[in-house]
Formats: sequence, C-alpha cells, structure tokens
Amino acid sequence: MQPLPKSVLISIHPHFVDLILSGVKRIEFRRVWAKEPVDQLVIYATSPIKRIVAVVAIEEVVVASVSGLWCLCQELGGGLTRQELRNYYSGCRLGYGIKLGSVCRIKLPQDPRCHFDGFQAPQSFRYLKPEELKSVSQDLQS
Repeated sequence: MQPLPKSVLISIHPHFVDLILSGVKRIEFRRVWAKEPVDQLVIYATSPIKRIVAVVAIEEVVVASVSGLWCLCQELGGGLTRQELRNYYSGCRLGYGIKLGSVCRIKLPQDPRCHFDGFQAPQSFRYLKPEELKSVSQDLQS
C-alpha cells in the first residue's frame, strides 16, 4: 500500500479557482510556502463559495525573483497582470511559484466543516493529516 501524498489545504479566490479548473492557470503564486515537501494542493475556494472544490498535483515549486516569476506567469498562465504580480509580491525579494499538475475536481463542492473540526480558512496553507486527506479524497471525480 502506497503512503498518502503529503498535502496542504490552500485558500484561493474563486476567480483564480475557475482559471485553475479550466486549465488556463497552471501556476499558483505564494509569498510564503511549506518547509516540508508537498505533493498536492487541496483547494478551498474562498467567499462567496466557501467550499473545497479540487485536489491538484504539484509538479514543482520554484523560488525566484518577481521578474523570474513573471516569466513563469507568461509561460504557464498565471492569471495575473504584471502589475498585479508586482503588487502581490510588494516588499518581497523572492517568491514561490507552484507549478500545477493534474487537477481532480470534487464531485460536489464540499463544506470544509464536514472534514475539519473547528474549520477556519487558512491564510496561506495548512498541512493535512492523512485522515483529513482521505475524507476529502472520497468525493474526487475520476
């Protein structure tokens, strides 16, 4: 039996979630990222949706300057303008670009309170325990 992938729950605004689900956005940008290796993202769409909507494989995490991340944004589809990217990374010398792999939608978007006791949407991300990942993964589309 293979071990479960290391996963994080990540909050993303619905506009960007739509771009990820449609395949237009292939990189997610973060100012802060995990210290431990992570294999996949469990995506929580923020207000007004407030639901877990997908699980996405991580191909690679790139640490780069804002200029380097802009190049990746153009190459992979980042869903941001250059000014939006600059504004997001204002005050940061380096940032993280998470290259997105295969996307598995959740059959019916899930209320996170059904999977996590005392749920609060993470500001950036939160590591998932194996039992939490199993609970969320039950409703993935093939």
